[in-house]
Amino acid sequence: METFKDLIYHTKTEKRSIFLLVFLISIMTIGKDYLLSRNNAEVEDLCYLEGILELEHKTKSEKSFNTRAETKSSRNEAKNKSNVIQKKNSQRVFTGKIDPNTASGDSLKLLGLSSFAVNNLIKYREKGGKIKSSTQLTNIYGIDSSTYSQIKDNISIPKPIESYEPKVEVASKKEDKSIDTIAFAKAKIKKKSILIDINTADEIQLQYVNGIGPSFAKRIIKYRDLIGGYHSKGQLLEVYGLDHSKFHQIKDQVTVGGKVQDINVNSSDYKVLSNHPYIDHQEARLIVAYTSKHGPLTHAYDIVKIGVMDSLFVEKIMPYLPDSLRHQNAHTPLTSL
Repeated sequence: METFKDLIYHTKTEKRSIFLLVFLISIMTIGKDYLLSRNNAEVEDLCYLEGILELEHKTKSEKSFNTRAETKSSRNEAKNKSNVIQKKNSQRVFTGKIDPNTASGDSLKLLGLSSFAVNNLIKYREKGGKIKSSTQLTNIYGIDSSTYSQIKDNISIPKPIESYEPKVEVASKKEDKSIDTIAFAKAKIKKKSILIDINTADEIQLQYVNGIGPSFAKRIIKYRDLIGGYHSKGQLLEVYGLDHSKFHQIKDQVTVGGKVQDINVNSSDYKVLSNHPYIDHQEARLIVAYTSKHGPLTHAYDIVKIGVMDSLFVEKIMPYLPDSLRHQNAHTPLTSL
């Protein structure tokens, strides 16, 4: 029969197991209490933080409300001051005179006009409108008959100055053909037949030709300077943008006078020759090379000997060559050599 001692007797291994079990139970119990206490502390901290955040939010909301209230109050105060100033300005009596065609916006407001009316008047002027009489102001939006009656005594519109035109006599056929701009204007108005010399006319004079505006006048003069002057009306077809239709419109209104500028092919360098519209870079190089090697040309058609330029090229530049190269009995045109 087992004794009590046998019942409580344990081997060494069993004792170790029992000790380990007791130790684990103790650790679990202590850990549970620790975790519970920590969770409680975290909950308390969270509640505390939420309270602080709520307090801050409430404070910010109060500050924002106060700021909005102060801003609104400031705006109302500024608006009241502006209304008072405008009321005082409207009550002022303006005694000066103002030209509605040139007066600034601030000057117009001194009359008592509203900003709406002033803006409409300025837009009307910017679009090319002109107030010729004070009663015309009632056509401007914002200026009714009541407003006009208040400002009409302060409106002053200067009368246009009549332009003075001196008496100009049209030159006879034997007299100098250069007629000044005023004569051209008067001749156009009276529909007199006066031919414009495209070699001497300036931009203004060219514009008295029906069909020639500022752009074509500038182009005609620019091309005239490049080629050294026109020797025939047909050269106008070489002007940029001037087609046959435009040419037929203006050809009977113009004439060609004077002498063109010569091109000295024997002494001019490559740069001078290539600047002429009728001579390209390759042709300029060949002419310079030929005259440097063989000496000066004695006749215009000697150019054909160079081999690249033909008689058509020579005939085109012939009017711009010196008289010494254009004499008739030195050579005859050569089409090929």
